[in-house]
Amino acid sequence: MILMKVAAKRAGIARTSIQRSLERAGVDLVDTRDPDSGQKAKAVSPEDFDLFLSQRSRQVDNGTDDNAPETDHLYIIQIEPAAMPRRYKIGISHDPAQSLAKCKRYNPRPIIVQTWPCERRWEQTAIDALLNDECVSRIDSEIFDCSDLAIIRQRAQKFFALLE
Repeated sequence: MILMKVAAKRAGIARTSIQRSLERAGVDLVDTRDPDSGQKAKAVSPEDFDLFLSQRSRQVDNGTDDNAPETDHLYIIQIEPAAMPRRYKIGISHDPAQSLAKCKRYNPRPIIVQTWPCERRWEQTAIDALLNDECVSRIDSEIFDCSDLAIIRQRAQKFFALLE
């Protein structure tokens, strides 16, 4: 059996989206344990994985690859614009709208302020570059209090311009 982390590497798909890609392709996944960590994990048979890769290869060749690696996005979500206008959630996601939906579980009116395409490996560097200022203080892992959002947006524009 091939664990999802190994399948992701072999397929060139982000580790966070390989399971979804396999499920969309109709591949049966098996519950197992990761021999390294002992944690529960999903796995795919080598035969099913080879079939998935060959189908994906044909889709890429035809320009119809629905399972292509998705672009991650760094996002800024204003958590509660009316009650806490200085409170923001800053993180990375394939789908910032899904992150917004998660925020709505706890706060009724969050809004996405802005997103930028961002590789997952840049996440901490990007957040550090944006938040290296006295106008920002960390409240929780992805929750920040910011007195001047314009400074954060300006820093983000400069940071992502350097990466292009």
